[in-house]
Formats: sequence, C-alpha cells, structure tokens
Amino acid sequence: MNIFKRISLLITYSKILNVNKEELLEKFNVRVDSVKRIYTVINVPDDEYTYGEQHALKLTETYLKSWLGKLDKYLITKGIKEFTDVQEITTIDQQNFLLIIRYKFLNTARIANILIGISTITTLAALISLFIKIF
Repeated sequence: MNIFKRISLLITYSKILNVNKEELLEKFNVRVDSVKRIYTVINVPDDEYTYGEQHALKLTETYLKSWLGKLDKYLITKGIKEFTDVQEITTIDQQNFLLIIRYKFLNTARIANILIGISTITTLAALISLFIKIF
C-alpha cells in the first residue's frame, strides 16, 4: 500500500474516531490521544483471583481477550477495526493493564515525535540566528 493510500485511510480513521470519541469513553472508558491511539487501563475484577494464583494468569488472559473482543466488535460496527492493531498491553500491577491500540498502517506516534523534533530544531536555529543578529 503506497503512502498516499495510508494517509488517506488515516484521515478516514481519524474522522471516525473523532465522531465516536464520546461513545468510546462512555461504553469502554477508552480515550483517543492526539496521535489517534486508543488507550485505556483495564481493571480485572477481584473475582478473577478467587480460584488461586495458579489460575489467576489464565483467567486474567481470558478476561483481557474477552474485553478486547467486545471493543473489536464495536470497532467493526464503526468500520475501523481493520485499521487498528494492538500496540501494547502493559502490566501495571496484578489487576490493572494498560492497553494501547494504534493505527496499523503508519506509526503516528513516531511521526509526531519526529515532527516535534524538527520543530524544536527549527525553533532553536531561529533563536540562535536572532541572538547572533542582536549581538
């Protein structure tokens, strides 16, 4: 897929996310950041741990897959599931997990960091140029 198609799909994806931002928050406690990543902290209920430590890992995994399956079904109804990919699931503690889903055809977070870096360098160069002209 060429870069123009990827960007075109990103624009479509972004528009759909913006329209459904409130509903995502209400239904799933999911937020959308400035680079169009979908993120939340998933809290595994206490009752997943009532069967002992040896079963806790499997039950937690099952709970996370079930939760993600529900979100996937929602994203399918909005027509954007095929645009997404799980970026990471990070363990915060035994019962809390950070989930980040990203646009899968471009790493928008990396692009944003590069643009911020370029902007910072440009600003510094302008300040140095101004400083040199003053003195």
